[in-house]
Amino acid sequence: MLFVALIEESAKLIVPVVLLFTVVAQRRRRVPSDGLIIGIAAGMGFAALETMGYAFSALLSSQGNIGAVEETLFIRGLTAPAGHTAWTGLTAGALWALLASPSVARLFGFIGTFLGVVVLHTLWDTFSGSLVFVVLAIISIGWLFWELRRYRTFVEHPVGQLQPNWPSPYFLPLPARTIRPGEA
Repeated sequence: MLFVALIEESAKLIVPVVLLFTVVAQRRRRVPSDGLIIGIAAGMGFAALETMGYAFSALLSSQGNIGAVEETLFIRGLTAPAGHTAWTGLTAGALWALLASPSVARLFGFIGTFLGVVVLHTLWDTFSGSLVFVVLAIISIGWLFWELRRYRTFVEHPVGQLQPNWPSPYFLPLPARTIRPGEA
């Protein structure tokens, strides 16, 4: 199960890393909370695809019983935010924090976050039972909100303030045009 967690957690970082390189190439600001949100989106997409696979397996193994599919979708839908969603958000946030303000401490922070997420994923896949899932969910979601709160210190502008390159040239008003009688 350790290797499954290691492979899945690495694969889920493909989209956040591609987006990070795009942001770096455009020389735009890198804020860890942006990475966290992008990681959450990537983790949610991964969870949705994996859930569809589990639902299809449930359909085949139950010989077409839709009730088994509904149960699988319901349980995985409830647990997805505490699983893949939180874990990818944590890892992508740590990666963006490393590139927003590079240091040895941030490198160790990223490595520690990645290893912590792999351990949580391994425990999730290894053990079963509601109590184990609840404890792991509390740890995962709690850690995610803790990091989101911590990453808010990176933000360079107060919430609600316009970005420095606003207004965008795409939203400038068009020049006024005089309409003459008979024109529509």
